Amino acid sequence: MKKIICVSLLVLSFSLFAQNENMQDIKDFSKNIFKVNVMEYGDKKYSVMAVDTVDSSHFLHNFVQQNRVALDYLLQNQLEIKSDSFKILVDNKEELIKYFYNSIDKDTAFTNSFTDLICYYLSAQGNPVAGYNYKTKYDVSINKIASITARFFYPNKLIEGKSISMKLCVAALSFKDYEGERNFLEEAFAFSVVVGSAQSDNQALIEEYKKEANFVINMKLSSQEDVKLNRIQGAIWALLSKNPIVIEEIKTKYNEQKDSLPFSLIF
Repeated sequence: MKKIICVSLLVLSFSLFAQNENMQDIKDFSKNIFKVNVMEYGDKKYSVMAVDTVDSSHFLHNFVQQNRVALDYLLQNQLEIKSDSFKILVDNKEELIKYFYNSIDKDTAFTNSFTDLICYYLSAQGNPVAGYNYKTKYDVSINKIASITARFFYPNKLIEGKSISMKLCVAALSFKDYEGERNFLEEAFAFSVVVGSAQSDNQALIEEYKKEANFVINMKLSSQEDVKLNRIQGAIWALLSKNPIVIEEIKTKYNEQKDSLPFSLIF
């Protein structure tokens, strides 16, 4: 009798452990992963959105650790938030938080992006999400991702015509004249490549930018500074998109994150 009870308990515990998450669980997870805080600088208050820290015991802890940069990119660039509402509600944190999560619930495109990442990740872990419509991953060429990656290096100023200042830009400027339909998941992955390299010891991509910028600055592109800067941007982006170091960094990051991505990278 004791053996029967033990076996029954074992089967029950295994069933509970193996139970798959459903789509509502994943959507509800947005309350755990995304947050909005009020920060004070001097005499001014600002609403700041961020990816929260997830407890190490949570089933998506590793997912958040591996994809934090991509998740934050989606939050800052894809989620539709009315900046005026954020400013108005900055003195009422309870209403601010309510507005923030309501915005997430209403934004289908943003919700689809982060649920895609989670659902593909869980499927790769052997725990597919019940109710999610899994599709064959679509193909993306590495040349397209390299072209997107290059745009995050934004040459923004000529210094005495002899050097170019640059900032790592988060989308707003880099894609203002982007031709074609934007794909935020592809951008988020490309941005992860850039940030990962910038935070590494050798900062390979920044070094490649410097090399390409030093080459381009000596090209006779225009005598008008604004025209020259615009052409310099295009030239640097074109060179970086073909740069072998950039290509290798993309391959490395893809191998780290491919389980979560809804696309397959074609080398």
